Order: sequence, then structure tokens, then C-alpha cells
Amino acid sequence: MKTKPLPNSEAPPADQTVFVTAAFLAKRWGVSRPTLYNWAKQNRIPSVRCGATVRFPLAKALAAVEGAAA
Repeated sequence: MKTKPLPNSEAPPADQTVFVTAAFLAKRWGVSRPTLYNWAKQNRIPSVRCGATVRFPLAKALAAVEGAAA
């Protein structure tokens, strides 16, 4: 069963973690997907693995990379 994505005007509730793909973060930061997977293996950015799928908690990943650059 496919679920419908939230309309752009609706933000997720504050108590829910938003997970994103490596492609999303790679595009945002201008790095390759393999670089993100390497960073996750090195614990430079948080990630969650479910089988072969890897997702990144958006707020924590942004804080880890963009917070370190500031």
C-alpha cells in the first residue's frame, strides 16, 4: 500500500523525526551518496539502517554537518 506524502504546506509534528535519503542530503551539500554512506560508517553523521535501506534523521544530520562548519 502506498501512502500519500504530506502536502507542502503541512509540516510534520514537532515530536516526530523526519528521515531523508542520501540523495536528498547529497544534493543539499554537493557531495556524493557514497561520501554520505562513508560519513555514516565513520559516525560523522547519524543514520538508521533498515535492511539495505539507509535513512538520515534530517535535523540531527544538519546539526552534525552544518553545525560543525559554523
